[in-house]
Amino acid sequence: MPVPPAVEFVGSVFADSGYGEASRLYVTALLGAKVPVTIAAFRRGEFDDEIEGRYKVFGALVGRRDIEPKVRLINQTPAFDRNTAARLTAEFAGPVVQLTTWETNRLPTVCVKSCNTFDAVWVPTEWNRRALADSGVTKPIKVFPHPHGPAKYDVPKGYDEDQDAKYSFYWIGAWSERK
Repeated sequence: MPVPPAVEFVGSVFADSGYGEASRLYVTALLGAKVPVTIAAFRRGEFDDEIEGRYKVFGALVGRRDIEPKVRLINQTPAFDRNTAARLTAEFAGPVVQLTTWETNRLPTVCVKSCNTFDAVWVPTEWNRRALADSGVTKPIKVFPHPHGPAKYDVPKGYDEDQDAKYSFYWIGAWSERK
């Protein structure tokens, strides 16, 4: 079986955020598919020792020199700085693909311009694909679903589904236009 092309994954792999979790899951899925991976992590602020400790398995993949990446995958919001996007695209010999998601049906113009800087854009859903296309993204847009960790969705032992039960949901987070 031929070895898949090596990937440079650029993303917030060590961040304790949604994009951080998605980055770790994408890298794990690529490794599970036997894709050689090197990581270039975005560093927004200081790393905290707990996060580095929790995710240290990914540390060995940062800046690997034993592989030559043929594809650069960048997991970041569509609001990615266009100048940085242009630099990351220009300095890499192969295709540069943005992995992204968006919560509304319309992207701001600045986001469309940023997405159009990349060779292609991959999104997790058909709804996202339509939203980006309807907003004016002209680069190829492919649906590439988020991988997920199966243990996270296991039903707890002793769970007894009761159709008549009442449930309370507690949510902690900032109310914002984006969320």
